[in-house]
Amino acid sequence: MTDRLVFTGGGTAGHVLPALPLIERFSELGWDAHFIGSKSGLEARLLADMPVVCHEITCGKLRRYFSLENFIDALRVPVGVIQAWAILRCVRPRLVFSKGGYVSLPVVVAAWLLKIPVIVHESDRSAGLANRMAFPFATLVCTSFKGSMMKTRTRVEWTGMPLRRTLFEGDAQAGRRFIDAPPDKPVVVVVGGSLGSTLLNIAVREVLFELTQRAHIVHICGQGQVDHSFDNVRGYKQFEYLKEPWGDVLAAADLVVGRAGATMLTELMALGIPSVLIPLGRAASRGEQIENARHASRQGVARVLLEEALSGQRLAREVFEILDNLDDWKSRLDVQRPTDASPRIERLMLELVS
Repeated sequence: MTDRLVFTGGGTAGHVLPALPLIERFSELGWDAHFIGSKSGLEARLLADMPVVCHEITCGKLRRYFSLENFIDALRVPVGVIQAWAILRCVRPRLVFSKGGYVSLPVVVAAWLLKIPVIVHESDRSAGLANRMAFPFATLVCTSFKGSMMKTRTRVEWTGMPLRRTLFEGDAQAGRRFIDAPPDKPVVVVVGGSLGSTLLNIAVREVLFELTQRAHIVHICGQGQVDHSFDNVRGYKQFEYLKEPWGDVLAAADLVVGRAGATMLTELMALGIPSVLIPLGRAASRGEQIENARHASRQGVARVLLEEALSGQRLAREVFEILDNLDDWKSRLDVQRPTDASPRIERLMLELVS
């Protein structure tokens, strides 16, 4: 009988993408991989080309603020546990790997009820609400950042972040051809995360003329946020989302402007790309991206522009500061690139089922 394992996570791409290299590795070992996600469709879209069977469950969003929707979503969590329990009973995996996000909690609880070992991976320097609630039901907690303080009695191991192979296989020349970048201009990629960022989109377009005088701008706007009135601006390419050529585009990038999610930040550091980070503010998060961004700034690999200070002019100044000293920024990144944690996590996963 073929060995099986289940991955879970969702809500944003950062809760799905780190699972991809592990799905690939275990598929090469002959395991059958399954993924339990939400009904949003994001997870299924990100996993469309992967050797994995996708399942969906009902899940309630976990909020850190008062909302009447909390009462409705509280009822969805036990429904999700029941659905996850039924899927796990059918799949019969030897292990569950959770990347966090509110969809993961019912799966972790269901696995605990069925006595299936669970590994929870935390990407940020401090744990998210879903992961904090999942820790007591886990067998092992893995962290991306060395020295992360996880308040749990569960065994904790620092592993680092799993990194996608395709990112390191990118072709810079193919990327420049795809985005029509001229040979004499640096490439600046602007991305507001998997869900996009309206504030960032507005700021970029406010100073688009200034930016395109100095660089070729590739703007990943988010679903429904492409503005076709800018289609004919020379030196500017905009997309809702990029998947297949993403590795090539990043290989061509000299600078990335974007959020400070741990997944993207680690990938940029591993690729040696400096960044201007605009972390999600505390009004919409627990502040984990601010922690990530400040950590990168202290290491000298990124500039930080807080969301409340974001404007087109401030953004342009930060971009130009890096472009004016690009060699210095890249040299600092060369000496502190993170390595792929996939082999280490694979060994821990195999140890738990041996």
